[in-house]
Amino acid sequence: MPEDFPAYRFKRFGGPTPKWELMTIGAYIVIFDRNGVPAWWLREARGVNDAKVLPDGNLAWWTNGTVGPYGTDPSAAYVEVGLGGRVKREIRAVGLNTDLHDMQQLPNGNHIVMAYEARSNVDLSSFDHESDAIVFEPALQEIDASGGVVWSWQSADYIGLGETGRWWPALRGPFYDILHINSVEAAGDSVIVSFRHADAVYSIDRRSGEVNWKLGGTTTPESLKVKNDPYGDYPFGGQHDARYDGRGSLTVFDDQTDPDCGGRPPGPKCDRPPRAVEFKINEKAGTAKLVSSLADPKVDSTWCCGGARKTRSQGWMVTWGGTAVATGFSPDGSITQRYDFRPGLTEGQAIYRVVPLSKSDFSSVQLRRAMDRIYGSP
Repeated sequence: MPEDFPAYRFKRFGGPTPKWELMTIGAYIVIFDRNGVPAWWLREARGVNDAKVLPDGNLAWWTNGTVGPYGTDPSAAYVEVGLGGRVKREIRAVGLNTDLHDMQQLPNGNHIVMAYEARSNVDLSSFDHESDAIVFEPALQEIDASGGVVWSWQSADYIGLGETGRWWPALRGPFYDILHINSVEAAGDSVIVSFRHADAVYSIDRRSGEVNWKLGGTTTPESLKVKNDPYGDYPFGGQHDARYDGRGSLTVFDDQTDPDCGGRPPGPKCDRPPRAVEFKINEKAGTAKLVSSLADPKVDSTWCCGGARKTRSQGWMVTWGGTAVATGFSPDGSITQRYDFRPGLTEGQAIYRVVPLSKSDFSSVQLRRAMDRIYGSP
């Protein structure tokens, strides 16, 4: 392994586990096998985040040239890369700076990217901030094969400043990240979007731009009634990775971060334990019923990030955000495996997401040959 590859611990407890797991760690994009052994890796000289597998078998991840506040780096883009390490193309927002949290390929081959639009002269005095502030407001763009925009959406047109709610006291200038977008998912004629600083997941109609429904956060006319959740109608705290299967199942990594704690990480005395949750959405009834909730006793809090993904066997792969720990669960909720990168990552670094993959995504031979193309045969 490379000398600067982050040190880690892995333990497999038994039960069904994914064939492969894809993640970004430090400067590396890595595919691990089910025994926690790196089978494929590539080092990115620039910043790296949010690795994923595209339908054609290529990989994609976000990268940039500089590190700064979200939405301020014009060099940021998603790169599509073959297993052999060759960059195929870049995918980026048009006229705005591409955000690092998520990008999704649509069935038509286009991509939905996330970005931020800076808006100045915004009066935040009602929230005990400046009367002439600069806010970063999330935007979505659908980018076609030529790099052009075929659809766009701006949060400022549909989500009020008041929906930032309890996060206002924790936000600091000079640039106010008022919603902090962190995931997007296509769902038919809608998109599902997660906003950390609203403590809410939104369904947005792509035709009208209007909000279909909202789960969590401040109460609005579009808010769903939450059922079966001990946290009631305010289920989330700085959540991430909202995924919708099109049949009413919504999975979310719920950080349960409390902005009143301030700083990072806020610590277990302030936060409830993070959890991976699944809700059954009934749009006609206007309800969201909690049907599954998972936690790891080794993780008592997290200040950011994280992901919760269902596996092919209906188990889970959960990334506990800023803790640098990831846990596999069987369908019955028992723990099947655990990664712990705390020995190899500095404080504040995180495993952003772990993407579970199956043998239909890659074979061992494919990965081995790709490694030989990148690094040469031994």
